[in-house]
Amino acid sequence: MGGRVVELLPDAPEGTRQKIAGEIYRELDAALKKDPGLLAQVSANLSAAHKSAQFGQRERSAMAALVMSKAKSLLPAVARRVVGEWTTAMVASSQARRTRQSTSASRADVGVGGAPRAVSTRPGKVDYAKLSDEEILEG
Repeated sequence: MGGRVVELLPDAPEGTRQKIAGEIYRELDAALKKDPGLLAQVSANLSAAHKSAQFGQRERSAMAALVMSKAKSLLPAVARRVVGEWTTAMVASSQARRTRQSTSASRADVGVGGAPRAVSTRPGKVDYAKLSDEEILEG
């Protein structure tokens, strides 16, 4: 599975590929559990094995082959769906982030950039006795 995800998403980070592979496994498991034909076959095989009191290695191998065959047939569609959903979500998230960035950059208080004008903090250079209240408050 991991190799197939690498083929589908060669530029994706390893963590992302692992998350997608895990999601594919979960979706595949859910699809197998919901497949009425597969469930009926597994149930019939288990019933037959129980009635004959034989459930050895051969029966286990046949049961595993049945489930693997169905899983392999479902895998391409499940993988396409999961990768498609993941891609759609990532594109939407990226577009939302870019929209937020451009919106905040266009705001007057953010988009101007640069440091604010310097404010003198040295006392004694200003003779406050010569200034009006408005001049003192302005700066």
